Amino acid sequence: MKIYKDIPSGYPLCLHSDCPMADSCLRQLAYRRYEELGTFLKLINPSKCSKQADCPHYVNNQPVRFAKGFVNFKKRMYPDQYDTFMTLLICHFPLKPICKL
Repeated sequence: MKIYKDIPSGYPLCLHSDCPMADSCLRQLAYRRYEELGTFLKLINPSKCSKQADCPHYVNNQPVRFAKGFVNFKKRMYPDQYDTFMTLLICHFPLKPICKL
């Protein structure tokens, strides 16, 4: 399993290091890393984070395993189908929001 250590540019960060979930929240862990290395930060509005278990911006740091199965999938598609399929995937799972469907 591949675990990414790089933080995508523009990833929203959380300032609340005193939150009880800070040690397992990707946004807080990314903030700690960016605090050392970064110059410019993209922050979530601190008043919109709740410091509770139901925080809407909490992202668990546990690795997620995705199903495999796209090997040679592209070979069975027509070029137009593949372009449409890739656009839908990129819009649905963006590293940074770029698509408007």
